[in-house]
Amino acid sequence: MKYILSTFLSLLALVSLAQTVTVGPDEAELDGIRRKGLSVLVELDKKVVDKAWIKKLKEAGRADVSKTGSITVRPAVLPGIAGAMGATAFGRTDQGPKGTRVFLAVDLGTEVVDAAHNAWEELRKYLYDFAQQSYRDDLNAQITEADKAVDGAVRQNESAQDEAQSIKRQIERNANERNRLIRQMKENEAELYKLKADSVQNRINQSATFDDIQRLRKIVEDKKAKLATY
Repeated sequence: MKYILSTFLSLLALVSLAQTVTVGPDEAELDGIRRKGLSVLVELDKKVVDKAWIKKLKEAGRADVSKTGSITVRPAVLPGIAGAMGATAFGRTDQGPKGTRVFLAVDLGTEVVDAAHNAWEELRKYLYDFAQQSYRDDLNAQITEADKAVDGAVRQNESAQDEAQSIKRQIERNANERNRLIRQMKENEAELYKLKADSVQNRINQSATFDDIQRLRKIVEDKKAKLATY
């Protein structure tokens, strides 16, 4: 069951990862400055994406996060601009109706990376790969949670089976005890019948013994009376 569910979720992950991920030119206001760059829509919760995006940009250099949530990386080492010592990367995430927009802008000091720049395609792939990895990580997390749920269900099932065996043993013990009590009751009934019969016989014996005593006493009295005549 666990293997089947994991396989199903893995196939689901492959299907989901095949969805269209579009990276295109975009503009965003970061700390009061309008910047040109590029963005991608990740159809996941902003908290999850924001955490992953900050972690990703920290790989490019020292990342500072402002109070408004904008991220500044200076100097930034990114694909296509690795040799640009004065490069600064700006990023942020914004929650939208369909998911989270991930924005990236790169300022080389003398120019801004736009669609006409040689590094554009590298940065586009950078965002594209980030979106794909975000989906992959999310699905892996879902698979992990599903596996935990299966493990929990397996443990509950095993516990239920153990309980069923325990109940079965209790039923058997109860049935055996019931049979023992029935046998004991029958034995008690037979013993009671015998005791009643013994009681009747005892009364008969007592009556006979009393008659014998009376007869023997009369004989003794008669003997004594006869002896007195001599």
